[in-house]
Amino acid sequence: LNTISEIEKNIKELENQLTLKTEVLNKLNIEKENLINLINDNIDVDTNNTKLTEVNEKISASKLEIEILNKKINELKLNIDTINTNIIETEKKLSDEQKNIDSSFKILKENKEIINKSKNEANEKINSSRIKLNNAYQTIMKNKEELESKKIEAKKKFEDADIQIKNAQKEINSLEKPTWYILDHNSNLGFYQYSQDVDRINNLGKVFPFVFFVVAILICLTSITRMVEEERNQLGTLKALGYSSFQIMTKYINYALSATVVGSILGVLIGFSILPKVIFMMYGMMYNIGDILLDFNIYYALYGTILAIICTLFATVFACYKELKESPASLMRPKAPKAGKRVLLERIHFIWKRLSFNRKVTFRNVFRHKKRFLMTVIGISGCTGLIISGFGLKDCVTGMVPNQYDKVFNYDIEVTFKDNVTIDEKDEEINRILSNDKINDLIRVEKTSIKLDNKNTNQTIQLIVPFDDLDEFINLSDRKTGKKYKFSSNNKIIVTEKLAKLLDLKSNDKLVINNDDKIYNVKIDKFTENYLHHYIYMDKSTYDSDYFNTLLIKTGDLTEKEENELSNFLRKNNKIADITFTNSMRGIFDSTMKNFGYVTIVLIVSAGLLAFVVLYNLANVNISERKRELATIKVLGFYDKEVYDYIGRETTILTIIGMALGILIGKILTMYIITTCELDFFMFNTKISINSYIYSLLITLIFTFIVNITTYFALKKVDMIESLKSVE
Repeated sequence: LNTISEIEKNIKELENQLTLKTEVLNKLNIEKENLINLINDNIDVDTNNTKLTEVNEKISASKLEIEILNKKINELKLNIDTINTNIIETEKKLSDEQKNIDSSFKILKENKEIINKSKNEANEKINSSRIKLNNAYQTIMKNKEELESKKIEAKKKFEDADIQIKNAQKEINSLEKPTWYILDHNSNLGFYQYSQDVDRINNLGKVFPFVFFVVAILICLTSITRMVEEERNQLGTLKALGYSSFQIMTKYINYALSATVVGSILGVLIGFSILPKVIFMMYGMMYNIGDILLDFNIYYALYGTILAIICTLFATVFACYKELKESPASLMRPKAPKAGKRVLLERIHFIWKRLSFNRKVTFRNVFRHKKRFLMTVIGISGCTGLIISGFGLKDCVTGMVPNQYDKVFNYDIEVTFKDNVTIDEKDEEINRILSNDKINDLIRVEKTSIKLDNKNTNQTIQLIVPFDDLDEFINLSDRKTGKKYKFSSNNKIIVTEKLAKLLDLKSNDKLVINNDDKIYNVKIDKFTENYLHHYIYMDKSTYDSDYFNTLLIKTGDLTEKEENELSNFLRKNNKIADITFTNSMRGIFDSTMKNFGYVTIVLIVSAGLLAFVVLYNLANVNISERKRELATIKVLGFYDKEVYDYIGRETTILTIIGMALGILIGKILTMYIITTCELDFFMFNTKISINSYIYSLLITLIFTFIVNITTYFALKKVDMIESLKSVE
């Protein structure tokens, strides 16, 4: 009975624990519902989600503990029932079941231990849950205080943002309506300069074809003349058989037409593919343009082909008509050599009497064949002129950059201050810069872009005002005489030569300079040598201000590493806006001007080949026309070398005359090319070096020498017997 009472007592204790656990579970469910409501109201969602997870874990643990308690209570109740049954059975079989009672007592004792153990575990879990519950409560209260603080802070920020929006709206409302400026393509400096370049190339396209067509006509005329004169006998026979002059001429017309058409096709293919790419690549270095689109222009192709056909037909008809106007009997005979005449040199006795017999014959032959004389001289002079113009163009282009950065600009670095730097700060910076051992000297200048109110121009013009002696840094001088310039008086300026040429400026012309709405009414004093960009130089007294923004610095020879170190040194105090090394600018222009070399190479090679073709054709015509004469002098005892000298001296004299005239043509043609190709923002060097003349003449002489070698072998093949046979 006592045992049953104890079990019942334990059951009551477990039921009390169960009641407590149930209350805890209810509290946790209430807390769960509160957290769910907070989450649904979007209040501290992340934190409350974390807490909700912890509460759910606690609820699960409490439910598990309640189930365990219920299980234990049921087990105890089952034990009570079992004990009651055992007691009844024991009373009936007390004596026989004493052992069973002892066993039951032992089991009861074990169960009691289990119950006590479970009770202790339950108490520990309850205490742990209470601690967690307290912590969760404290966290909730802390988050609630933080939420209130954030609400106050957010409200203040919303109020500030609202004030800023209202202020911004006031600024928007106070803005004036903008003014629209509609500019055409020519208002864009890059487009304007590129269009000018196109015009210059167009002008070149009018000159060079003319020169090449003239030479082509000469080549065609000599070639057809040679063919016709070699076939005089056939012409006479055909004419005697009743063929008309036009029918006979058709053979040579068809030959010339076929050669012209084939040559025109090849020329069109080269002209529409290779040459445009070379020129486009050259200008692509100066402008940011896309890839070239090579379209076949049927108009240009037909225009060039038809013009070539007209030229060759004219030369062919001219050569044929001259021969076909003779009678058949005359055509069947060899062409009579031209009668010798006295030449002008014979009248200069003190020269003529000192010439040997062979040289006298040479001079007479040179001036006896006037057509060959003119054709050779014109051909050689034209080709020599083209070669000189090629080398001259190279000199003018490559000499521009060295002249600008070695002769005109003698400084090494250009340093520009930031706009907000005061004059005192600039002076401090100058002292700091001069402390560097790589700096040799410097001067202060004001350098700024200006407008000319009384001149309509798209050019970018920079005003330079020196505050110190400019002589050692920028050379102001006359390009032709080399005379150095100084500022003569107030309100007078010095203008660069190319700008004066573009704007057609004269000495003492008035200019109205607009420098940020500050107007200067000045007169032009002198024009100074300059090759890149446009500058106007004004003295400090005319400028009437102490403000300067640029330093021109001279250094020694610096390596690339030293330039980088010096650049970092100059930028150290964050007062410098820009640093420009003249070596870098020179490198940019050098790489740009280098592309003009392609044009000179094409020009020199083309002219050299033309010179060879002209000389070769004229030499062959000369030999074919004079076969009987050459055979005669061979019969008279002239050796092969003497016959070669007899012809070679004539070719050499004509070549020298052609080269002398070609020097003049080359100079004129070079100046025309320079004037035509020169861009607005730079000026070419107009001096052709003596080496260019020497190289051009040497190239012509080399081709003459090659032609003379081929002539030597042709002269050896002249058959004396066959050439002197009578045709009667």
